[in-house]
Amino acid sequence: IMDNLPAATRTLTEQPDGIALTTYERGYPLGFLGSPEFPGTFPSAPYVNNHLRLIIKYHQEPDLFQGSRIVGFEVEALSVAHRYEGEWRGVATKLATVPLSPDLPPQPVRAEHRCRRRQGGGSAAGGCEVIFTYEVTWEESPVRWASRWDLYLYMGDDQ
Repeated sequence: IMDNLPAATRTLTEQPDGIALTTYERGYPLGFLGSPEFPGTFPSAPYVNNHLRLIIKYHQEPDLFQGSRIVGFEVEALSVAHRYEGEWRGVATKLATVPLSPDLPPQPVRAEHRCRRRQGGGSAAGGCEVIFTYEVTWEESPVRWASRWDLYLYMGDDQ
């Protein structure tokens, strides 16, 4: 939730007449199952969306008010098998996978699907190491404050 607006995921759907239709779904997908349509994945293997691109849309009208108003909050969920050199050093660790690029492999959930294995004891030992990241993008929007809820009124099924 950003300024009382729930996150929305934008999807593009091609209609039978060839026209692309933009729709929105509330929230974002936590992951997906591998398939031929997702390059670099194993069929039916679970993958986690561990990188969120937060797109904050704002509107300005200097004649009516000072500053900016948040009028939209979109999330793009991505799966990235993050890499780093050497040992994990907390916030001092430099990820080799940032900035993101389209050729990065997705993050599997299970170790048998080629992931970096967790170290140490506990029930998660030997499983996949998953690093969660995010980025924030600000975009100016023509949507006025009074209309900021409109896209939520036309959403499909809730997730």
